[in-house]
Amino acid sequence: MNHPDRVLDADRAAVIAEVESSLDELCAAALSIWEHPELCYEERFAHALLCDTLEGRGFTVQRAACGLDTAFVADLPAPDGEPTGAGPSSRSCASTTRCPRSATHVGTT
Repeated sequence: MNHPDRVLDADRAAVIAEVESSLDELCAAALSIWEHPELCYEERFAHALLCDTLEGRGFTVQRAACGLDTAFVADLPAPDGEPTGAGPSSRSCASTTRCPRSATHVGTT
């Protein structure tokens, strides 16, 4: 049986390797968003870019989530094809501004 710390270390190493291998794409996206400033729930360019990027990485993306045109929810399917989230309460709603208080976790860009 694997010790939980070893599993966590392996997961952490996999995440770090993925981020490092994607660094050029991530930096290009960040710079592109910086070059196209948008404010106050009008972040259409950033929304499209982030959703397209996540979809290109295999995520299932729900656009215009949480009742906001510029919010999204992204799920990365597990190797068996099932979403990795345990249900709506475990999902994060990311927006370039803020998501309603009903969301369990708010991500901002």
